[in-house]
Amino acid sequence: MIKNFLKSNIIANFDNRIFFVFMIRAGGAVFSLIASLIVTRALGATEYGIVAYALSWMSILSIPAKLGTDSIIVREVSILKGKHEFNKIIGLFILSTKTVFLSSFIVFSVSMAVFWKFGNASLLLPLLFSLLMLPFISINSIQQAVIRGCNKVLRSQAPEMILNPLLLISIIGSGALVGFHFTHKGVLLLHLLITIVISLVLFRMVTLLYPAIKPINPSRQELQSLAKSILPFTLIGAMSIINGRADVVMIGVIDSTESAGIYNIATNGADLISFMLVAVNIVLAPIIARLYSQKEIFNLETILRKASKVAVIATLPILAIFAFAGGWLLDLFGPRFIDGQHALIILSIGQLVNAGAGSVALLLNMSGHEKNTAIGFGMAAIGNVILNIILIPEFGINGAAIATFTSTSVWNILLLRSVIVKFNINPSIAGKRIQIG
Repeated sequence: MIKNFLKSNIIANFDNRIFFVFMIRAGGAVFSLIASLIVTRALGATEYGIVAYALSWMSILSIPAKLGTDSIIVREVSILKGKHEFNKIIGLFILSTKTVFLSSFIVFSVSMAVFWKFGNASLLLPLLFSLLMLPFISINSIQQAVIRGCNKVLRSQAPEMILNPLLLISIIGSGALVGFHFTHKGVLLLHLLITIVISLVLFRMVTLLYPAIKPINPSRQELQSLAKSILPFTLIGAMSIINGRADVVMIGVIDSTESAGIYNIATNGADLISFMLVAVNIVLAPIIARLYSQKEIFNLETILRKASKVAVIATLPILAIFAFAGGWLLDLFGPRFIDGQHALIILSIGQLVNAGAGSVALLLNMSGHEKNTAIGFGMAAIGNVILNIILIPEFGINGAAIATFTSTSVWNILLLRSVIVKFNINPSIAGKRIQIG
């Protein structure tokens, strides 16, 4: 009876949080599309392609800058909060912030030196503006992770999902109304300024959570345990970016920055398919860490099955809209962007596969099995790069979309198999307990 009560209580709270996070991310997705529409209209396909290319490099290089600490902190803060060890949370926050700031500086310096020596001279300044965001992006991820780990999921999402695009819309929209002409350099500088504002907002949120607590640094044993997780989580982040963003960079290198901009809009549209799964995972992460540490497999299994079904049901209508009206929607960004229609559909189907497989990567990461995730992501990323090299010269952006669809399917299948074997749980849309002999 107690077990059933706990089950219903956890599921009720889970459902409520999913709803509100879904609304924030849905609103953020709408604002982001409006922001992309305004930016593409202000810049055109060629100029926007440079922005997309530079920001894609920033996304890729943010992985070694963050060292996987954001995922580690969500897990560790959730466990520490359950033990009421708030002093250690602040100590972990301070230590991780110093670490990622140093790593961001190193990544920035090395990357700019490489671009200066071997890169395209015309793209050097846009890349400089985008890479200046690295320390702020890295620190923002730490601050969001601390807030999420404390189960303040809505607070952690609002600055990035709502405030960020709203600031971009208001500034560029106001500039357009008064006749100001934006360039790709101006838009990248605006992204940098907004990232700094978001960083200050998140820092204020963290200080409000723990206003006057003396920090306690992690012990040597705890640091050793955390250090063992850094490499797998860094590899996971790197492979995830390769699976999700390397195609934009490779199109820019192999084809053109204009094609990269067109493909980037298709990618942003396909991301709408996954935002319910993302919303689910944001809420699930601290719950999985707590339930697994307390060996509550019954509640864990129930929530995971429910989450996969919610994600798939929410993604199907968006996929249908893209299938029948994708060309019309892309035309809103400009006539050239209609070329991304087939890529949009292919990428959207890949996101449906991702939602249907369930939160397999998250379960492995939050339960201490991040090495399995790193292996699965790594195998898929290698295949993604190889397929991009083969398919982009022949099929352009559609070839890149096929490569991403294939890699997404591969890592989901590999990780689902790992989850079934390790936990005897099937969190996919099938949702049936499987006995492995």
